[in-house]
Amino acid sequence: EDSWTQRMSAARLKKAQALADERRCRGQACESLDCLQFSDLLQILLEHAEERDAFGVEPRAAIKRVIKEFESLRNNLAHAQDIVTCDWAQIARMAQRIEILTTEA
Repeated sequence: EDSWTQRMSAARLKKAQALADERRCRGQACESLDCLQFSDLLQILLEHAEERDAFGVEPRAAIKRVIKEFESLRNNLAHAQDIVTCDWAQIARMAQRIEILTTEA
């Protein structure tokens, strides 16, 4: 549903909606939720215990660290940086976390 929209500031929500509108004009199927930045997702997870519990995630500090790792990897990929040299250990940790989460579900 769109319950996440209540958890966003009006300015951040407006930016996500504008980006979604722009992508739809280019023929890309997307929703506003698809246009959130990592920092937006981090804010939702950090501020609301029910979301953290629903995802079975660890304390706030751990969530922050994981989101920052994904954000760093995303930035390196987006800017065509060498991810094998710098990010390989991080990629392995993320893959292991995802595997654990999917086998528990």
